[in-house]
Parts: sequence; structure tokens; C-alpha cells
Amino acid sequence: MTLEPLNAPTPGLLGDLAYIQWYVNSGGTENDFYFNSGTAYVRRPNGPVQLYPLPATETQTVEYKDAMNQIQNTQQNNLNFSFAPLIGVVALIGIGTGALVISRKGKVG
Repeated sequence: MTLEPLNAPTPGLLGDLAYIQWYVNSGGTENDFYFNSGTAYVRRPNGPVQLYPLPATETQTVEYKDAMNQIQNTQQNNLNFSFAPLIGVVALIGIGTGALVISRKGKVG
């Protein structure tokens, strides 16, 4: 997900927007953010990643993109995992409801 800075005219608000985007894309798992001299960062297990302004050096850009891919892949895996039990429960409810409807059709009320 990408947030657009339409109503964030100041660097502080743009940094906050970068935090929110990172937080949402990580599924809420990465939430240790901080500012240093107007630059926004997230603390990660392998060290901080600059979020705002977007990294200027090639090394920082690679770190940012790798970290973003990692949180998006983790989030995607979490979504796939968490939906599997839900799909099973919905299927069981559907089967149970269908059986109940079929058994009630034969009864005169």
C-alpha cells in the first residue's frame, strides 16, 4: 500500500505518513519509529531503515527496498496463513446450514 501526501505539506507530517505506511505494510508488527535531524527511521532487527526522506544513496535505497520487500512478503504469508482456518470454518458453517435447510424441507410445519 502506498499513501499519497496530498494533505501533508510539512516534512514532519510527511515523516508521519511514511511511518503509517510502513506500519500498515508490516501488518502492525514494525512500530519502533524515530526522528533524527528531520529524518524518519524504523528500527529493525538488522538495524535502522530510513523512511523519510527516501534514501539518497544507493546503499540506503537497496536497504529500504529489501526491508520493504521483506515486510510485504511477511505480511502476505501472514494473510495466507490466517485465512486458511477462516475458510475452513466458513465451509463448515455453510455445510451445516445446507444440511439444516435440507432436513427442514421434508417437515410440514
